[in-house]
Amino acid sequence: MAAGAGMQLAQLQHARVLSAAVLCVRHLLLPLLAWALARLLGLDATQAAVLLAFSALPTASSCYVLAARMGYNGAYVGGLVTLSTLLGLASLPLALGVLR
Repeated sequence: MAAGAGMQLAQLQHARVLSAAVLCVRHLLLPLLAWALARLLGLDATQAAVLLAFSALPTASSCYVLAARMGYNGAYVGGLVTLSTLLGLASLPLALGVLR
């Protein structure tokens, strides 16, 4: 709710490349890195599932509150949190289904 109250998706237009890069790292590269790490360490199925689940979670909404309180562009961070939550609908099933 906190991020939604300050969300302005138009703010994301000002830094498109940064927005895309942050979301790509969070929802694509991090789950792939977790999958590779699980394979490298030889984790069992339960441990790998927990690692992959946590790696694919959306960005915490508390980062919006922190950004707003620290004087950063809260509307921009609110938009990132919202898009991250929407991308989490795809990255969680990907990490738990395809990568597992």
